[in-house]
Amino acid sequence: MRTLKAGKLNERILKLFVLTGREEILSIIKSLNIRHNLVPVLPTRCSEKH
Repeated sequence: MRTLKAGKLNERILKLFVLTGREEILSIIKSLNIRHNLVPVLPTRCSEKH
């Protein structure tokens, strides 16, 4: 709770908060419209030679 109020939320802490599953924290995150962005890892074609 103090982390959210202090504005010290980062992706790692957000992930930990979501994993706790505490309804209080999840509702605060939802009310603040905070979303966890997943960055997709795209495959590369490094093995192909032109």
